[in-house]
Amino acid sequence: MPHLTNLPRPPTDRLLQPHPRVHVVAILALLAATAPSPGASAARRLRGGSVFRCARELWREVEPLRVAPRLAQLDSVVGAAMRYRDYEKEVEGNMIWAMSLSLSSKLAQFQLSHGISGSVGEIGTYYGKYFFSIATAALPEEPKVDIDLFEAQHLNVDRSGGFVDSGRFRRHAAALGVANLTLLSQDSSTVTINTFVQMGTPAFRLFSVDGAHTFEATLRDLQLAACAIKRGGVIVLDDWLNMDWTGVVDASFQFLHNAPSIVPFLFLYLTTREFHPLYLAWAQQLPCLHCSSADRGMHSSRYELAGTPVCMDVRSGCGGWCG
Repeated sequence: MPHLTNLPRPPTDRLLQPHPRVHVVAILALLAATAPSPGASAARRLRGGSVFRCARELWREVEPLRVAPRLAQLDSVVGAAMRYRDYEKEVEGNMIWAMSLSLSSKLAQFQLSHGISGSVGEIGTYYGKYFFSIATAALPEEPKVDIDLFEAQHLNVDRSGGFVDSGRFRRHAAALGVANLTLLSQDSSTVTINTFVQMGTPAFRLFSVDGAHTFEATLRDLQLAACAIKRGGVIVLDDWLNMDWTGVVDASFQFLHNAPSIVPFLFLYLTTREFHPLYLAWAQQLPCLHCSSADRGMHSSRYELAGTPVCMDVRSGCGGWCG
């Protein structure tokens, strides 16, 4: 694998230029940012100012996880996606996109081979369709943290997700051999960095956000994830640009433009700014993605988001499985 750590830093002084598919989204985000709406007021309360900064960062407070995976373990991480693909139909919920499965294992292998290890977790797992793709691709030593209401659906503010039998979830985990698993059966609004500190959970190398889909909940969950990941950790946001859930769309744009230390490199995968060149170079070498205006003869702004280069499209004919 080529050495990527000395790649040039991306330009950060360009304005966001949405491509045609997101013009409506950009308008919604602009309206939400400027109108005196309850959502905007809530955002100001949650941010405590125009620029979001973590009051506490998990990587500063809990001893980091240090593992040196053997080559065989890295190979097994890649194979985990194929094994889970065979089991995935047993897990309740909508079928997961094949590319998401392949990216989970490829990203895990890439992170671990570059010394980026730590916890993996998700807010809003339902029965674990996506969670198990990241959990099975993690090393046994890496903690897996699942935050969901499970049976307590009376706390579900927007009825996204639904009732989950936590016992059945655990049976899926056992069948897949997921070790070092912690279930937090609670509203994510009650989870803080101190929750992880008290558990002794190391900072996250990957944190998926798929909880309540309101503006306030999504923004809050993104902020929690930003403070819980380590340097070089990755946040994955579900239902980005899904117009059935405009709260997610709105919150994502608010977050991207008010958390300058977190930037996107893939739709919608985010990392800490100093690691952006490393992850972008990784995404660019994947055979299934369009990452450059040269790919399709479009203006360079087609592949920029929040002032940074980003891979935005899937190549035709890749079959949904990335490499």
